[in-house]
Amino acid sequence: MDNKTYFGMPVSNMAILSGIVERNPFYKETYAKGKRRQYATFLLKIPKIYRDGEFDSIRIRAYDMNAVYVNENIFEKMEVEIQGYLHNYTYLTDEGIKVWALCVVADDLVVTNAERPQVMDGERYIPIVFPEWMEKEMNEIFK
Repeated sequence: MDNKTYFGMPVSNMAILSGIVERNPFYKETYAKGKRRQYATFLLKIPKIYRDGEFDSIRIRAYDMNAVYVNENIFEKMEVEIQGYLHNYTYLTDEGIKVWALCVVADDLVVTNAERPQVMDGERYIPIVFPEWMEKEMNEIFK
């Protein structure tokens, strides 16, 4: 049997997701043992298959250069496609209860609605998000 790998991980642990970013990503830089490490995380809103109008929120994590890309280019309400692998982790609640959770560690991120207009905010661009009614009206005008 041929053991194929994807970025050092078994092919059986591969996730491909497409959805909308719920809110702006959290970004942090840390220094441990003399090394700089970048970290970004956000929630991806994905429609449920058999339930109209219902969504799942999947935690997405990115490290190093992928985290820098997320910090500079991913914002709330943007549509993104992600390829990565599943990773489980634990955290403690305020009551001290240990909770197991699952996230997707992103290896490849693609913004699928990059045509949105952007404004300059300090040193980076932020996409302008129009309300749905305004977008529909603009699409009718500019047909």
